[in-house]
Amino acid sequence: AADGVTASYSRTPGETVAGSPYTISATLSPASVLGNYTITYNTATLQIDPKALVGTITAANKVYDGNTSATILTRTLSGVVGTDSVSYTGGTATFVDKNAGVSKTVNATGLTLAGADAGNYTVNTNAAGTANITPLATIGSFTAADKVYDGSTAATIMSRSLSGALAGDSVSYSGGTATFDTKNVGSNKTVTCTGFSLSGTDAGNYTVNATATTTASISTKGVVGRFTAANKVYDGTTAATITGRSLDGAISGDNVSPVGGTANFSDPNVGVGKTVNATGLSLTGADAANYTVGSVTPTTANITYAPAGMCLDNLGHAILQPINTDGTSVFKQGSTVPAKFRVCGANGNSMGGVGVVTAFALVQIVNGTVVDTVNETVDSTNTDASFRWDPTAQQWIFNINTKSLTKNRTYVYQINLNDGSVIMFQLGLR
Repeated sequence: AADGVTASYSRTPGETVAGSPYTISATLSPASVLGNYTITYNTATLQIDPKALVGTITAANKVYDGNTSATILTRTLSGVVGTDSVSYTGGTATFVDKNAGVSKTVNATGLTLAGADAGNYTVNTNAAGTANITPLATIGSFTAADKVYDGSTAATIMSRSLSGALAGDSVSYSGGTATFDTKNVGSNKTVTCTGFSLSGTDAGNYTVNATATTTASISTKGVVGRFTAANKVYDGTTAATITGRSLDGAISGDNVSPVGGTANFSDPNVGVGKTVNATGLSLTGADAANYTVGSVTPTTANITYAPAGMCLDNLGHAILQPINTDGTSVFKQGSTVPAKFRVCGANGNSMGGVGVVTAFALVQIVNGTVVDTVNETVDSTNTDASFRWDPTAQQWIFNINTKSLTKNRTYVYQINLNDGSVIMFQLGLR
């Protein structure tokens, strides 16, 4: 207007949303001209709306615990006016899943505002952040099987155990290669296993020791001792002499061999292929402590009569007079020819006893240049069908009846003895 009337507006004092609405009124000026007008005053209201703030959160890292729960570490507001008393509070946070991982999304809900000026603002009730779930450390252990020495350090895992895993989770201790500290026999030896890992659907949520130790024992390996024994001349004892020793069952390349031992025949008597047993074999060599002699296999040897030589001042193991040892003896056809011999032991004594002579036969008949091989029973002029022992003369004797034989022939005889040897002799008839 030409009078320069102006209006200024004011409202009821107050700045809070809760105080709205506020009345607005006008004041006109200058007052000196207002009388020139008819003035009608109207009032209005002013509404204050809450200011929208942006709330953010940070979440704490955690060790895997099998659930999605998260802990809100900090809450922050942006957009607060001046020094207003307002803060971001409350809320429940959860990871997107329970599993271990880096920079995993954390969602918080139920966030609100607090403080004297909280009513003047709005804020997001949900917020997201990131945090880590680190794997839970577990402890793996195992047991190893005892074993019999096999020349290697290889060990067998018997069982695997895991401590510290959460109940209900699918995770187990698996794999691994186990070895003893040395190959040698011993009790409670250290067994080390490497290469352990975790398996199962929840394995990624855990860490575990890849190496573990336990104890187990290596026991000695039983081996079979073998030996050879020397034949011997009868001496009235069972003593036998070991001539060679060997082992069955030792690991190839191991330094172990049998030594010592005492051998004996099953009895002292003359015989062929007689059983010889040995006891007291022990082991020597760098690897001997890894073995025990479980058994010793018997062997065989012969106990024989003394070979051809003097026996009671007479020839032993050969035909005696009146038959010449050189085969030159000739007797009258039809006469009785005594075949005599002695066999002696190691002490030079002539030996009698049952079973010394196992067979006596005529084996060849020589007529000029013609030689017939036969196997005929020898006739005796006595009732004896075989050699008999003469204890007085300490000799064996058989009286050959030549009546059924033809003169002008040479007859070859064979005496089989129970030590496997034979005495051959021949005589001619005229």
